[in-house]
Amino acid sequence: MATLEEILSLLQEINNRIELLPQETRITARQIVLNGGLSELSTSLGLISAGEFRSHADPLDPKTPGDGFSGLRIKGSGMSYGSDNYNIAGVDADVLQSGMTTDGKFIAGAGAVKLDADGVSIVEPSTYGSTSSYKFLDGADIPAIFYSYKDVIANRVYAYIKSVGNSNEEEAVLELQANGYSLGSTFITLSNTVAGGQSIILSADTLRIGDTGGTLDSNGILYDSTYTPTLYNTTNIAASTAQLMHYQRIGNQVNVWGDVMADPTTGGDCVLGISLPIASGLTALSDLAGTGSMFTTGVPNESTIIAPDIANDRAAMYWFAVNTANKRFRIHFSYEIA
Repeated sequence: MATLEEILSLLQEINNRIELLPQETRITARQIVLNGGLSELSTSLGLISAGEFRSHADPLDPKTPGDGFSGLRIKGSGMSYGSDNYNIAGVDADVLQSGMTTDGKFIAGAGAVKLDADGVSIVEPSTYGSTSSYKFLDGADIPAIFYSYKDVIANRVYAYIKSVGNSNEEEAVLELQANGYSLGSTFITLSNTVAGGQSIILSADTLRIGDTGGTLDSNGILYDSTYTPTLYNTTNIAASTAQLMHYQRIGNQVNVWGDVMADPTTGGDCVLGISLPIASGLTALSDLAGTGSMFTTGVPNESTIIAPDIANDRAAMYWFAVNTANKRFRIHFSYEIA
């Protein structure tokens, strides 16, 4: 049980606080503004029931919402910002920076980050490298960053994963790119952006290795396809028939294989010209070489040698015909693109 002295002391403290209340409180229509803090009134206020709680960034200049308000707002029935209502809103000069909507969405980064039932949404930046969507932090360092970027002018959308250290360290990049100018083609780029670094770029129909390296396509360092060559009845050939042939390019080397058919005019030396699938300026005997063998049953076998026709930039098949019968030859030759 409190003593009389303790009761008198408590009454005196209440009296002192009541005297301070008019100085610390500004009452206007539908609101009470405390110039100091709530703790000035009591350290144990208990439940506060109010229509809206508002904490100003500058208590000495408490602007109202719509008039440049900055600070924190809490309201049970919700406050409208944009198309959403917010129970909690962090505001800077009447612009929403963060908050929680009445239907459970969380907003941060001045609206750039949203967490709702559909997951986490991050607004992409409009300038290359201007912002980071996801950062994986390690103390003060940032060892990995994922972010997206939209180039409105070029109609491209990028997504990057970077390994970032100090300015002297290398930066490795995984880039996923949707390119409107390439009819929706998709691109994957694995690269080292340091000068002289290497990269691998995969697009809809090409694969390039190295910043200055070749492209793996019809004009690149690796490609395979078919073609029907043009045949030239150069020496002792009465007729010839081209067949579908295969070829493969690796770097500047091209491998060709398939069948040709020929009718010698008479028995003896024969020469059949064969066009190349990829043009090349042949300048030396070592630029093209190959062999072949007759693939016709019931007649003596005949073998061929294939060498460059330097004057005409094509292959020439040489053999000795033992008769004039129509023959099918299975051949293979390789050459260097020059």
